[in-house]
Amino acid sequence: MKLKDPKNGIRGYTELLEWVRKELFKDMKYITLVKYTQRHFGSKIKVARKSHVKKDEEAVAAFKKTSVKNVRK
Repeated sequence: MKLKDPKNGIRGYTELLEWVRKELFKDMKYITLVKYTQRHFGSKIKVARKSHVKKDEEAVAAFKKTSVKNVRK
């Protein structure tokens, strides 16, 4: 499903609602979608900042290897 894919580019319930209307041809209320996704997928309205969908995973791994925390050891 599109919600479980971290690189899908959906950043909120309004974008998800538009996707549902466009792809699934279902017209539903915003709160219905919010409650459904919370119940079935454990989603939350307030979430931490998402990372960029096109970020370089190798660069992240290299950064974590050379972080200050690892240098102190």
